Amino acid sequence: MFSSPCNPSGSVLTREELQQLADVVARHPDLIVVSDEIYEHIVFDGEHVSFASLPGMAERTVTVNGLSKAFALTGWRVGYIGAPEWIAKACTRLQGQFTSGTNSIAQRVTLACMQADPALLASMREDFQRRRELVLKALEQVPGWH
Repeated sequence: MFSSPCNPSGSVLTREELQQLADVVARHPDLIVVSDEIYEHIVFDGEHVSFASLPGMAERTVTVNGLSKAFALTGWRVGYIGAPEWIAKACTRLQGQFTSGTNSIAQRVTLACMQADPALLASMREDFQRRRELVLKALEQVPGWH
């Protein structure tokens, strides 16, 4: 189980690092990877690479994602997985016992987000980038920061 991009560090595993993990997974046929990719649209340095996109990893990966980070919907609690069918079916059976259904308003908001112009995400990321740069500049002024 890992998260890339990662909060709170902001680290992003490179394609090469992910491939090294995939090489280990390939040597262990019973190993399933859970990849938390909820910050995939908020990357400032590097690029997001989905673990499941690597050769042979789609059938070995449960990708966890949602709308709360990319669309600033924290608290709406709308998430999803991408997984091999047998895992997705098992998750569906469990989910019905652990959580209630998503309310109709959250479902409509989710639909709007999924149909939104990708430029919206780019605009939000640019806003986050400006805030990040402001904080980094302020931190550089703190004695002993480095």
